[in-house]
Amino acid sequence: MTVATLTTTQNCLSFFQQRIVRAVEYWLNHDAVKQLQIAYLDKEKEAILKVISLGLQFEPAWPIVRPLIVALTSFMERRGHWEAWHQLLQRAIAVAQRVGDANGEVTLTALLARLSQRMSRPEDVVHSYRRVIRLARQTGNRFEEARTCSNLGYYYVDNGQWWRSEILSKHALVIFEDLDSAHGQAHTHNHLGALYARQHLWNNAEYHLQRACDLWQSMQDEHSLIHGYGNLGFLYNEMNRSEDALAYLRKALTQAELSGEESYIGTLWLNVGITYVQRDEFTLAQSYINRAEQIFKKFSNSLGLAQVWHNLGIIAWKEKQWNDAKILFKSSIQAYQNLHNNDGIIKVLLSMTECELERKNYFQCRIYLDELSILVEKHYTGHQLHSLRQSLNELHQNILAE
Repeated sequence: MTVATLTTTQNCLSFFQQRIVRAVEYWLNHDAVKQLQIAYLDKEKEAILKVISLGLQFEPAWPIVRPLIVALTSFMERRGHWEAWHQLLQRAIAVAQRVGDANGEVTLTALLARLSQRMSRPEDVVHSYRRVIRLARQTGNRFEEARTCSNLGYYYVDNGQWWRSEILSKHALVIFEDLDSAHGQAHTHNHLGALYARQHLWNNAEYHLQRACDLWQSMQDEHSLIHGYGNLGFLYNEMNRSEDALAYLRKALTQAELSGEESYIGTLWLNVGITYVQRDEFTLAQSYINRAEQIFKKFSNSLGLAQVWHNLGIIAWKEKQWNDAKILFKSSIQAYQNLHNNDGIIKVLLSMTECELERKNYFQCRIYLDELSILVEKHYTGHQLHSLRQSLNELHQNILAE
């Protein structure tokens, strides 16, 4: 009797495991996964997550579970299913470690780092990327080393750590050129373009961003072009070329809506709003920025919200709603401080100084300028330091002239 029961149990377990493998294979080979059919995947998301979760419990299924996870990552990121996917990636990394799949661990940890970046988890981002670089070097995976250096370099752009960003991105570009990876080169040119735009090195920024877009166009990579067009829109905003900014941002929005890149649409709407702020079209600006705010709240995008509140503060200031401006500026600074983002803090403090100068509140202006001088001298070098010193000197002269 005992032998019969054991055999029956084993047969049931074997049957169940075979069903798991077939289910994983079904989704791995499904056209909706291969072609990222957003509408279909939206409907089937829970079923797919359940299949992957079961597959992670059955180690022999790992060789087909891992590629399914990789294939679905772009969909899960675009549609904002971040928390569930974050947990699943952590489980998958643990399985990769348990079965000794070093390459799988590298790939999945890189995906976890990228997702943590979207989720505004700075400590997780840096920890995961550094681990990937270490593992990639140990296993001789030069492509993954380059991709991770490039992505970490891009992360450092938004955090104002520009010298680190440039070193990592240029190192990545050398490897991608050696590997003849057009895909890697395009993304790294995009990252360098975003870096130089932040530093106001306009010619360098434009060269790298246009180079990225040319490579993506040659590969017919319409999805990646979203980010190239978006960064060109940001660049032309910074250069006060509003018509060029709007042209590229509208191109990016069209592509983002087609590809279901919901979270990035918030960034594009914000930048369109900034363009209209520069044109003093405040009603239009506020409508776009408010739409961006809703997206950022949905995805808990702390950096995006800091930028939203800064720009809404500018609108309130320009419309002489002083109290609202002050509240919004302080909210923005608090968010930037939580992110340890000195570049953002300085931008908001500059706006606050100009706002108080317009109100002829010179005592408060001097307080802000003293704070700005300390931050600028502590965190910047080179061209950007020179540019910010000029801005602060002009504000000092304006106060003295009153």
